[in-house]
Order: sequence, then structure tokens, then C-alpha cells
Amino acid sequence: MARRDVRAVVGPEAFLSPSPSIRRRTEMMVHVAIAERRTITVNSLMKYLLAAVSGATAILLFSLADQGVLAMAARYAGDRPTLIRFMRDMGHPKIGEWCGEFAASVIMRAGGSPPADAAVASNWRGYGTPDATPHVGDVAVADRGVPTGETGSHVGFVTDVDLKNGTFTLESGNAGNIYTTRKISCFSFRTPPSNVLSALIGNGVPPRTALVAR
Repeated sequence: MARRDVRAVVGPEAFLSPSPSIRRRTEMMVHVAIAERRTITVNSLMKYLLAAVSGATAILLFSLADQGVLAMAARYAGDRPTLIRFMRDMGHPKIGEWCGEFAASVIMRAGGSPPADAAVASNWRGYGTPDATPHVGDVAVADRGVPTGETGSHVGFVTDVDLKNGTFTLESGNAGNIYTTRKISCFSFRTPPSNVLSALIGNGVPPRTALVAR
């Protein structure tokens, strides 16, 4: 430490006397002052670091929450054990032709109630309200000439719309790929209740339906 720094700590009078005891006291005061300054500097740096980490974590959590249930479910689709656990926890296990069970699990996670016998895709024609033009978050049900209540249809969710080409992107289970491109003319569309739609597309996931860790 330079002499001018020592004087700043203990004062210039400490250098006026050649007494050994005063010198020893001065050295001790200098060491204590240096240690305190180092501690203050480290603590300040730690506070800034923790603040930065907390901020980044908050941004990350906000980003994940803002993606909505549809994005969450799509991530689960890439991990079979997680997908199976998710659907089981929502009360609609992954069994057989499971597009209906997947749709029901997503709706449950969004805080809604799926239609009766939701495992049968055609039964989703009675869910929500009709939508003549598909919008993101709508439930999409394949026509295929299948009467309501009969098996053989397919159900999922609209995640993108291309009106120019008459197609939309469907997120669904039991389709080989979580996302597939479908013709608008081959499907009917149903808009979920507003609170459910909000959770599906990313404006808030109801905490009461949080997944139970298993």
C-alpha cells in the first residue's frame, strides 16, 4: 500500500513519531482497513452477481410461463416418459389411439374441462364454440365422414394458420409428429372458453392445475 494511502486511513500524524509502538499500531490499523475494504468490495460484487442471476432467472421463468400449455405439451412430446406422466397426472392416460387423451390432458392443464368421452376424437365437435375460420388455440376436429361419437376422427390444436394456402399447423397426439400441416377444409374448429384459450396460447397457466411431481 502506498504511503499516501496509509495516511488516508490513519492520518498524517502517525508518521510524525519514530516510536516503534506507534509504527506497530499504524501497521495493524492499515491491515484492518485493507481487510475491511476487501470485504466490502467482495460483498458488493456478490450482491451485484446475485441480482444479475435473480434477474436472469426471473426472465427465464417468465419466458417459460408465457409460452403457454400448448408449447409446454409440445416439449413433453419429445420425451416419452414425461409425456406419459403428464397425461396420467391429468387423468387421461396415453392409451390406444391417444389423440383424444392428449387433447383432454392439454385442456385439463389449461384449467378447462374436456367433453364427455374425450378419448373419442369426434366428441370434441361439441366442445367450446364453433369457429368458421381457424385461429391459434382452437380445437381442430377432422371430418373424415365420421359421425360424432364414432371413432376414426382426429383431434388437436391449431398453432399456426396459412389462409393463403388453405392450411394450418396442427398440434396433436398419435400423429407421428407433434406438429403436422393439415387442410382447413378437412376440419371443423372450436374455440375454447376465454380463460382456457388464454392459458393455451401463453397468457397465463392456472397454478391450481400445476403438475404433481412423481
